[in-house]
Amino acid sequence: MKIRAGWLLYGGLAYLGWLLATLPLAPLVQLAREAGAPLQLQGESGSLWRGEALQLAVAGFALGNPRWDFAPAALLRGRLAWDLSFRDADGAAIGRLAVGSGGRLELRALSGRLAARRIGPLLPMRPGLAGDLVFDGVDLRLRQGRPVAAGGQVRWLEAALTTPMPFVVGSAELELQTPEADAGIAGVYQATGPDLEVRGQLSAGAAGYRTETLLTPRQAELGNWLRAMGLPRAGNNAFRVVYEGNW
Repeated sequence: MKIRAGWLLYGGLAYLGWLLATLPLAPLVQLAREAGAPLQLQGESGSLWRGEALQLAVAGFALGNPRWDFAPAALLRGRLAWDLSFRDADGAAIGRLAVGSGGRLELRALSGRLAARRIGPLLPMRPGLAGDLVFDGVDLRLRQGRPVAAGGQVRWLEAALTTPMPFVVGSAELELQTPEADAGIAGVYQATGPDLEVRGQLSAGAAGYRTETLLTPRQAELGNWLRAMGLPRAGNNAFRVVYEGNW
């Protein structure tokens, strides 16, 4: 009887080990969504520990062909985390995704490149964008789908707008930071190109967002177009654009 009980215990432990080794990621993603984390996973294969999928969406932004490896060290901080990479026709990037209690979601050390046209639909007026976005060690923290902290640099290379009016921006930079712990995002951005000079700042938090931009056209046609839009003037040859709202 003792030998039989030993075999049963061994078999039970082996079965439990097999279940843990093959545990899929999708149920955990569903639990995180129910807790308020803005995650969606499609076409998953592999397990909780290592796998790949057709698409991972974070706060509505889709990443193609993601691969993940579980990062056990994050358990010491009370979080589940995975080292992520993705690659599709529009770019490639690597970083770490962490999920915590209360709908907390962190994307850390994001580095890579992405076609700028992918973020146009997320911006006010849904402009058509050209060029590439380069992420250099960007961190982003969300709570219940709302941004509470960020840091790092984003560069927009060969920047240009294709709609509503085509013009060349040149190269642009965005610096992100959080003035106080989980107090929201603050950022400054600038660009100087042959057609336009841009200076601005942004803020975003749990309640909403605000951007204030100064546009200084360097060609007459663009200046006439900005004037026809009825934008408020800021000095002799500059225009001020303000967007603000709630999520």
